[in-house]
Amino acid sequence: MKGSCLCGDIQFEVKGVKPSLYQCHCSVCRKSTGSSSNTAAIVNETEFNWIKKASDIQEFNLDSGYSVNFLRSLWESST
Repeated sequence: MKGSCLCGDIQFEVKGVKPSLYQCHCSVCRKSTGSSSNTAAIVNETEFNWIKKASDIQEFNLDSGYSVNFLRSLWESST
């Protein structure tokens, strides 16, 4: 499965089994989408590959033990 942002500057692929999707209702996802939630997926790191990655994408570790990848500027303005 391949995906990208709307402009195509960020591209990725997930290999293996298609991931299960869930709705995230955290404050960052609500703020970044302008909605009550964001559709997201939990993916094994070994099955994820950046095809084209913006230099300011950063991994953030959450209290839950999971991590998320956001543009640094989006994360900082949303938290």
